[in-house]
Amino acid sequence: MLKALRNHDPHVQQVVLDGKVLPWQYTAALLRAVGDSPHVWRVQLRKVGANDRIADALRECVEKNTSLIDLDLSKNRLGYQSMHALHQGWYARAQRMQQQQRRRQQQTLVVEDNDTLDACPLQRLNLEGNPLSADALHVLSCALTTGATPNLQILKLGRNQRCGFEGMMVLCQELLCSKNCPVTWLDVRGNNLGDAGIWPLAQALSESSCTLEYLSLQRNNISNEGVAAIAQAMEHNTHLRTLDLQRNPELDDDGATALVEALWHNHTFTKLKIRNTRVNDMRVKNELFDLLVMNTYGPTLAASTKESLQRLQMEPVTAESTAPCVICFEANRTMGHTFGMLLPCRHDNACWACCQRLRAHCHMCRALIVKIMAS
Repeated sequence: MLKALRNHDPHVQQVVLDGKVLPWQYTAALLRAVGDSPHVWRVQLRKVGANDRIADALRECVEKNTSLIDLDLSKNRLGYQSMHALHQGWYARAQRMQQQQRRRQQQTLVVEDNDTLDACPLQRLNLEGNPLSADALHVLSCALTTGATPNLQILKLGRNQRCGFEGMMVLCQELLCSKNCPVTWLDVRGNNLGDAGIWPLAQALSESSCTLEYLSLQRNNISNEGVAAIAQAMEHNTHLRTLDLQRNPELDDDGATALVEALWHNHTFTKLKIRNTRVNDMRVKNELFDLLVMNTYGPTLAASTKESLQRLQMEPVTAESTAPCVICFEANRTMGHTFGMLLPCRHDNACWACCQRLRAHCHMCRALIVKIMAS
């Protein structure tokens, strides 16, 4: 692989090494070859035993490469020096961008808004499972706000036990609250933040400069107090679309009630994940579902769906139909197959397996599907 990269082989577009421990010299040589290659768009060096010895090679890679979109360095031992190398590489790239822009202005050439000059094409950066301290996160935040990575959208910093309150404070103040922050998808699962680590994040969400659309807080020991802080920030947030609170066992019905109150003021939030928590009150769950459907599809379709559900509960159970599925013509109710009910149109003439393959519209009337339930 290394020889093909050095020869700029156009067939080598991905470098994927997962779970195989490599000498740091070989990993550094791979990164340098990727930096010179114009064809590689994905690099996954996951759990290869990389440490800060590859810092120089990492700097050359991010400074020179013109095609890399996905960089995965998760479950290694990268620290402060590696983050400093990222900062140096992107800062040099930003300086080169400014020089190109000045040169074009001197030549009286118009620079369009969508012209990113020598900007880094990186869109996804995965640093999960690396022991990044608060100082390392400070350098990473400075690196991402230099302006050299305007295309970066997804940032994964989960499973980092060294993050803590200080690291989260640095990340929120210097990255999420910055006007130059390009990140819209943040994953900090498994960092054991607790309610203390959630407070700076809630403060960042309440700022108008925060453009996060997806936030994952799985396995962070968050209780009702932390969720209440997030809910209060959501009342003023217009960017967040998805919030993942799964596997926080201290979250119960009181925290979900705070989210319900926030959704009465927030009309842009559309998806909430609360599996493996202690939210058991069906009244609260139903209210959350109604509000999320209303934010997603509008009040008219949401009311139609709720009315259909109420009618289904009141109607008597009818005899099983012998008609086969109208899509596959194989499944039949009398043979024990489960059929699906499409809401709000209430068509139930397709089996459950075929219903799961349907997209946004009903196969009969082309109505927009809001929910599929077993009939």
